[in-house]
Amino acid sequence: PGGAERKRIKEEVLTDLLPRALARPSRMNAYLDSDGGWLVIDT
Repeated sequence: PGGAERKRIKEEVLTDLLPRALARPSRMNAYLDSDGGWLVIDT
């Protein structure tokens, strides 16, 4: 694509993806059993 097309695509990507990249923090509980080979995640 030409320069103008690349600029348009870049703006679209930033407009679409940036809000998702800055999502608010959250917590998740998990349990790791390394002896048994289990990882349990509470969702």
